[in-house]
Parts: sequence; C-alpha cells; structure tokens
Amino acid sequence: PKRAGPSRAAGALYRKEEPRVERYFKRKNLALAALLLLGLLPIALGRVPELPSSGPAGALSPVMDVRLYLRHNHFAIFFSVITLFVGGVILCCGGYLGRTVRTYHRKWRQAGLLLGAFIFLSGVWVLTDSSVLDIFVATARSGRIVHLLSFLSFMLLPLLFLSFLRVMEFSVWGLRVFDALLMLNFACFVLLTLLPVPKGVYFFSLLAHHALIFVLMLMLGVRHARDFFCPQSKQRQCLARGVLLFMACSAAALVCFLFVSRQVYAAVYGVGFVLLIWYMIRILGYIILAAYQEIVTLDMYKELSCTDVLTGLKNRNAFIQAQQELKVNGRTCLVVADLNGLKQINDSLGHRQGDEAIRRAAQAVQQAFSGLGECYRIGGDEFAVLCQGADEPAVQRAIAALKQSYGQEHSLGPGEHRLACGYAFGGGGKTTPEALFDAADAMMYADKGGR
Repeated sequence: PKRAGPSRAAGALYRKEEPRVERYFKRKNLALAALLLLGLLPIALGRVPELPSSGPAGALSPVMDVRLYLRHNHFAIFFSVITLFVGGVILCCGGYLGRTVRTYHRKWRQAGLLLGAFIFLSGVWVLTDSSVLDIFVATARSGRIVHLLSFLSFMLLPLLFLSFLRVMEFSVWGLRVFDALLMLNFACFVLLTLLPVPKGVYFFSLLAHHALIFVLMLMLGVRHARDFFCPQSKQRQCLARGVLLFMACSAAALVCFLFVSRQVYAAVYGVGFVLLIWYMIRILGYIILAAYQEIVTLDMYKELSCTDVLTGLKNRNAFIQAQQELKVNGRTCLVVADLNGLKQINDSLGHRQGDEAIRRAAQAVQQAFSGLGECYRIGGDEFAVLCQGADEPAVQRAIAALKQSYGQEHSLGPGEHRLACGYAFGGGGKTTPEALFDAADAMMYADKGGR
C-alpha cells in the first residue's frame, strides 16, 4: 500500500544514520563512565577533597528529635524515594524496550535509559545535597564523600538531559557546543579531585557549570517559548513547558535561598525538577505511542496484503509464503478445490452473482476445514488448504462435507456448479511443496473431469 511508503523510508533513513548515532552515544557513554569512575577514585584511595559546599561533619546528632528531623527533611526524603524508585523502574523498562519495537526504533530504548538515569540521579543529588544524610555522617571523611557524590550527580544531570534531547531529535542550535563544554567542565572537575588543590578552585568549576546550565535553559526557553501555548507538536509543547517551568522554579528557589530558608529553597527547586521530569516522561510517552501506532499500522497493512478482500481468506501471496516455510512430511496434506461453472454464472447472471458464488464457496471451504488446516484463495475460483498433522480419513470427511454443503446452499440457476477437489499427502516422491501441489492439482482435475 502507498501509505506504508513513508514508514519504510523512515526506517531506511534511520538505518542509514544509525552508525553515526550509535557511535555518538557509545563514545559519550564510555567517556561518562570513565569520568565517573575517576570521580569515585578518591573515595577508594581515601583522599576525598573538601568541596565548597562541605559543612561541618556530624551537624545533626544521632539522638536528635525524629520529628524535627522529618519536619526539616520531609520533602527531600519524599522526593528522593520517589525519584529513585521511578528512575530505577524506567531504567529496567528501557533495557527491555528495544525488544518490543522495530529496528529503526531502537533509539527509544536509548531514550528510556537516559530518562531513567536522569530521574535516578536527580534523586541522588537531592538526597546528597540536602541534610537528609547528615544524621548518618559521623566523620569528616564521610561528609566529604556525601558532598562528592552530590557534585558528581549534579554534573551528570545536564549531560543526560542533552543526550535525551538529541535522541529525541530536538533541533536546537548549539546543543553540541553545550554538550562539549559541559563534558569538558565535568572532566576538569574530576581531574581536580585527583589533585591537591585548594577548596576555592572547585568553586570556578561549579560556577561554570551553573552558568552553562542557565544559558542552556535560557536558550531552550527562548527557542520553544512559542510552543508553550501554540505547539508545533505535543513533544515540543512538553519540552517548552518543562524547561520554562523549571526556570521559573529555579528563580523562585534562588530567592528563597537568599531571603527565606534552605528548606523552602530545596522544596521549590524539587518542584521544578518534578515538573521537568514529568514533561520528559510525557515526551517519551508520546514518541513511544507514535512508534507503537506505526507498528500497528504496518502490521495491519501486512495483514491486508496477505488477505483476499472478496472472501476474507488468505490470498495467493500468503500461500506462496506458507509454501516456502512448509516442511513436508507424512502428516502434511494439501487440498486444492476449483469451482466449476463460474464462467456460466458470470455470463448468465452477471459478475456480481459470480462473486457471490466465490464467497459461498470460500465460506464452505472455511467451515469444512475449520480446525483442520489454513484456507487460501489462490486464484479466481481456486482454493487451497494446508493441513499439518491431519490423517487421510479426516481430510476425506472434510471434502465430502464441503461438497455436500456447497451443493445444498448453491442455487444460482441451471448448470453444473460444484466444487472439484483433490488432495495429496507428503511422502514417497512428494517431498517438496511443489510436488505436493502438483499431485493434489492432478487429483482435482481428475475429479473435475469425472464430475
């Protein structure tokens, strides 16, 4: 069908671009994994640096008031638990997503993994950046480890976000530049953690990271501001709303940090993350839904291409494909049937009545061989039935029932209008589908001549 053309073209286009896309993500994932391992190396070596956000270890006593602890950290605890769980679930789903879609939709699996990692790391960042873990911090070293994990997760978040945008094919100028700059800044930070540098040096890396995120979000907000109310697509609207609402919450969080309290700042910032994550999930959902609908459409067209429109039986294309896949043995049977007198019906009563005769014959074949084999219309008035695991008495009974049923129901005027049938089982010299068909066809013509 003509409508299936764009899908095939899209598949061919992705397969052509696939090596480049795969190389990009492979290289970036390897680089991120290597940098993350290097970032965790100071923990293994026992030389965790003191970072700008590091505070006094053991700020909260292990015997503190539980109600006071929960009141100060209830939002961070709730946010961390939800995001860690949801992120883990999406990561698992993304791992299996590629098995349920076509080859040229393999990128949705990559998008699921990126989204799951982004959500999971946002939970890690809020957990380590808040005072939730202070109750478990007993030494200065353990406090530094918590802050190092906070820095690493915060550095990774925009890199995963950019990868998500690229795999979703959002064409925004400068994404590659920001991707490279953020990766470079992350690499510099990791290298600094391995060197004995003053605490203030890390501040410049943190400042550069915040500046890059701010400019990136501003650029995305300006680029997609129009899509907030008048979207070109649902995906672009979700991106616009997620980015702009995140920017609004970030600005409000900064005000709260300067003039209110750290707890309110964390809550407002968390709301921004929740909104951004929600719209990222919706983007992926719309894309997966579109891919699924395309798969269903392609399957429907494939089914139509193998179905005879007049009778509803499988057509000659399906029969040829079944023959190619058929393994002939002694329990394999092929039945062929031919409608006698169709030309007389067409000449005397018209082609509409001829079509009706073919439909009745197809219905009779379907009823007679129901549960015994697969029925096909292989020509104008020719039918075939492929049976696997059938015995000869059952086939003979079905043929007798077929002739009797069609003879009783058919009343389209004078003339000899009946079904001639022949069958053949595998074995002997009939070891191929072609030999099986020739033997059944010869028997059918003998039946037609014998009347």
